[in-house]
Amino acid sequence: MIYVFIVFILFFAINLLAGAIFSGYERFNLVFTSVVLLVNLAFLCTLCKNFLKDAFKISLTFLFVVSGVVEFVLAALSPAVFSDNVYVMSVAAIVAIQLLLLVITYLFSIKNS
Repeated sequence: MIYVFIVFILFFAINLLAGAIFSGYERFNLVFTSVVLLVNLAFLCTLCKNFLKDAFKISLTFLFVVSGVVEFVLAALSPAVFSDNVYVMSVAAIVAIQLLLLVITYLFSIKNS
């Protein structure tokens, strides 16, 4: 789990540095990408807990990392307005799917243990 924090701190620092250096990187995108990083950190830390079976942990970790990269790219490319933003809705839908998968696998692991 410590590796998850180290990688998160590295990506968060790079994100903040990019926000400070590049003038085209809007504050909206900086905050949006930071929130995406925090949400994915929470999901990955939840997976590190011992309540899921190993097969679920491995598959969900891979899935959450890939979807986290997709979310980050969507957040970075998003227009700097909140209203009528398809990117925000896409990220929200991906997060909802991640949460649904986590709850389903948790319930399935509890039921079969």
